[in-house]
Amino acid sequence: MIITPQLEEEIKKDIAICENYQERNGSQALYGQLVAKYSVVDKNFSKNLSTSGKVVPVGAEFDYRQELKAIATK
Repeated sequence: MIITPQLEEEIKKDIAICENYQERNGSQALYGQLVAKYSVVDKNFSKNLSTSGKVVPVGAEFDYRQELKAIATK
């Protein structure tokens, strides 16, 4: 995989967003967007990103802030 300067800047911005995301709401949508985005660049991107074991009351969103940190690390 070749990382162009433009892609590198996008990655840096996304890492900053993931590391600094504070709100529970919207974290699941952001996680989904980033997995879809980077799976195009790296077909194995979502490998080893765990989302199991999540439980919330009906009508509440899952909290994906930990998964966003995992994306930033990856």
